[in-house]
Amino acid sequence: MKTLRHIAVWLIIMGATSCSPDPPAPGSGPHQVTGILLLAREHKTLLKDTNPTTAKVGDVIPFRVVASWAIPYVDDVTDNTKFTVDPPERGKVDAAGLFTALAPGKIVIHAEVKVARHLDSDKVLGLDEPMKAGTVTNRTSSVELAITEK
Repeated sequence: MKTLRHIAVWLIIMGATSCSPDPPAPGSGPHQVTGILLLAREHKTLLKDTNPTTAKVGDVIPFRVVASWAIPYVDDVTDNTKFTVDPPERGKVDAAGLFTALAPGKIVIHAEVKVARHLDSDKVLGLDEPMKAGTVTNRTSSVELAITEK
C-alpha cells in the first residue's frame, strides 16, 4: 500500500513538471479539475513523497493542496482551500495549511476546494468568491494522523 502511495505521488509530481505552466483559458476546450490532493511539504516548497501518519503534541506540519486538471495542468490551490480538523480539540490548521498537533489521539485533516464549471472549463474559486453562472462542486482530500504525547 505504501508503495502505491509513493508511485501515485511520484506520478503527480512528474506530471506537474511536464504540465503547462499556464492555467487553462476559459472556453479553450475540456479543462475540468479532476481532483485535489492534500500533501505535506518540506522547507516550504518541496513536497514530501508521502504524508506523515503520526505526529507528537506540539509538532507543526505544513500542508499544500494541489489541484489537477485533465489537460494536463497542476496548480497549488492552498490559498483557496478551506481546512478543518476532526476532532478540533486535537489539532488546528490555519488558512495557509500549517497544522499544529494539540492533544493525543487520532485526527483527520480535511481540505475542501470549490470548483466552478462554466461551459467546458473549470475554475478554482477563492474561499469567499461567488459564482455568477454555472455549477459549483466541492473537491475534497484528507489525511489521517495519530497524535502521540511528546
